[in-house]
Amino acid sequence: MKKTLIFLFLFVFAFTFRSIGQKGLYVGFAGNVGISAIGNQNLYGMKWNYLNKDKSFDPAYKITMGYGANAKLGYNFTPPIGMQLEVGYQSRGQKYEDTDGRDVTHTKDISLNYITTGVYFRYTSIFRRNYYKKEQKVRLAITVGPQFNVLLSADQTYSLSGEVLNVLGLDLTDIDYPSSNPPAWTSDYNFSNDADDKALFRNYDIGLLARIGVDFYPKKWFFISPTITSYLSLTDINDKDFSVHSGYGQSRNFSMGFELGFGFYMNKE
Repeated sequence: MKKTLIFLFLFVFAFTFRSIGQKGLYVGFAGNVGISAIGNQNLYGMKWNYLNKDKSFDPAYKITMGYGANAKLGYNFTPPIGMQLEVGYQSRGQKYEDTDGRDVTHTKDISLNYITTGVYFRYTSIFRRNYYKKEQKVRLAITVGPQFNVLLSADQTYSLSGEVLNVLGLDLTDIDYPSSNPPAWTSDYNFSNDADDKALFRNYDIGLLARIGVDFYPKKWFFISPTITSYLSLTDINDKDFSVHSGYGQSRNFSMGFELGFGFYMNKE
């Protein structure tokens, strides 16, 4: 552990003394796309009667895409160190699909849309040693900090399909989920069927965002930023009224993807 801390200190120390960048106020815009996930899955304690077993069925996770956009306002206090404010929109979610022991396919799809805000620390550094000879056009860029998200809308669908359901005469496409109403399932909890799926989730999500990439300067006052971006919730995204059943585990948003942005210096120093 001690060796790791020493290595990290030397790494930051070395880059700081080789740093060069712009100083001043800038504005920017960016869009992102990538993989979105929600784990753990909330099963709401629902048990499927036709399976003849007293437990929920847990469908497998499927690759799910998310996307978003944001506006940025930042200030570099010194060439390598600055702060950045952001406001944006982000689509998150998770798809699940699996087949149970009665050859019934369970398909679950969650879509969450957020307004995002964040205050981030931003560090930039060059890659070459001869930075004092001319302006560097490509610089390492690291952004990290807390993000606060407000839930705009939510949609959750659950469907079942298979021969056994046809035999039983059940049509279970886009069913009420979660629900305590039979005939195909039971639950130990009296979940109300709310017309708005937003009631299933908390109105906010607080997490940590991190990016690593480069700033490319075609002009001294203009830069383009391709980055790898990631986000992880630090709070449970489910509403407290839908997290009371036994075996419940908190659900958190996670995403990782590619962001492409650009910015303009308003008063470069």
